Amino acid sequence: MVKQTIRQPVFTADEGVSLFLQKQGLELTAARDRARGVFCTSMPDITAGMHNLYSHCRGDVSMADLYHIASRRALTNVKIDLVSYDSLVSLIQEIKGFGLRVDELKRLQDVVAENKALVRLLP
Repeated sequence: MVKQTIRQPVFTADEGVSLFLQKQGLELTAARDRARGVFCTSMPDITAGMHNLYSHCRGDVSMADLYHIASRRALTNVKIDLVSYDSLVSLIQEIKGFGLRVDELKRLQDVVAENKALVRLLP
């Protein structure tokens, strides 16, 4: 018997947000524009920053949670800065619906440090 692996599609961060916006009724072009505009431009690779956030918060939040909240923020023109501790705390609190524990806050500090390192490394 051959073991079959099911692979999920891999999206860039703005594609993931765009898909959620389209599900909420935005047409393709508007969804793409809003998805690109929700992230502050200090990170050259938004997808790497989002995956870094996800990897540190795995078990607490899913990528779908992150895309969903990012799409809500895109609709209200609230920017997400992946190298800002305050921005990430706000984002994760919005997903979880309550205050964060000390260990969760520490993980977000680590995300910010790693994302800042990515900003310096990536062109």
